[in-house]
Amino acid sequence: NLDSFVNFSETVIVNNGSGTPYVSVTLGTGGLVHASYLSGSGTTVLDFRYTVVAGNGDNNGVVVGTVLTSNGGTIKDAAGNNTTTTLNSIGNTSGVLVDAISPIVSSVGAPANAIYTEGENLDFTVNFSEAVIVVTTGGMPYIPVTLNTGGTVNASYQSGSGTTALVFRYTVVAGNEDTNGVAIGAAISVNGGTLKDAVGNNAILTLNNIGSTASVLVDAVIPTVSSVGVPSGATYAAEQNLDFTVNFSEPITVVTTGGIPYIPITLNTGGTVNATYQSGTGTSTLVFHYTIASGNVDNDGVSVGSAITANGGTLKDAGGNSATLTLNNTGSTTNVLVDGIAPNISSVSSTAANGIYKVADGIA
Repeated sequence: NLDSFVNFSETVIVNNGSGTPYVSVTLGTGGLVHASYLSGSGTTVLDFRYTVVAGNGDNNGVVVGTVLTSNGGTIKDAAGNNTTTTLNSIGNTSGVLVDAISPIVSSVGAPANAIYTEGENLDFTVNFSEAVIVVTTGGMPYIPVTLNTGGTVNASYQSGSGTTALVFRYTVVAGNEDTNGVAIGAAISVNGGTLKDAVGNNAILTLNNIGSTASVLVDAVIPTVSSVGVPSGATYAAEQNLDFTVNFSEPITVVTTGGIPYIPITLNTGGTVNATYQSGTGTSTLVFHYTIASGNVDNDGVSVGSAITANGGTLKDAGGNSATLTLNNTGSTTNVLVDGIAPNISSVSSTAANGIYKVADGIA
């Protein structure tokens, strides 16, 4: 309340049955308002009051009018003389300030355009029209953020109390995904906390002028092997290839500068050998092959290892998530046989009797 106390030279009586007298007060924001008579009739001091409403503001001192307006009422002394309405010796109001203007959100800065993976942060900067103080003892304010996979998550208040820029953060977790840009909610949720300006006005929490999030993507879905295609049932000889097709849940980029990934293959004779990565980077289908070496043998079906060995190389999706290398749904190799042993002459014998043979005689 703004209370103006008007002192008179003698006792005055107020009659406001037909209207309430008032004193004009001018605000920087809100214009001309009325401090209406409140109390004091029968004394030398009358109290006039204006109750501040939302939107009122004055940062250099309110201005009190020079005339008391009767507004249909009367102010008289005991003998019935009307008072003089001119206000004299008005006190200094340069320090009487008004702030009933709630802070509003002027803009929201979105995270940089990128693909965000597990453990990376989505930071949203909420810019207010004036400094805002955040109190989190009752709860942590947050901004709702909606993902294609993962539903609606909370970007919680992180920092900025006492300034005009508040930072809200969501840290991506495994399984989150959004391929067409995350969606930001329409307002901050206080969640039991408070956001106020220096004099205690609650901030208006509607989010205005939100930056584009069309290219703020999320990929924290780890690629997995959906199936493994094996060579056709046959007997494979030396120098022939055993090709294994590994099908992933999404396209995979293979980098071999640190080493060439492989699949372990176990033979009856020849031990465990490596079917090395051959082709397919950038697609969801990778080919690994092993070339049969002389001496390799397997007469009951080769055995495929349980996982790809990265061997210093990397297998990642477009967002940089390393693929899970466990081999799932591997095709049957029961009829994938190996015979890498070339036949050789063990002995030579003859049924011909000992003797001397001449031209045209047969020897067997």
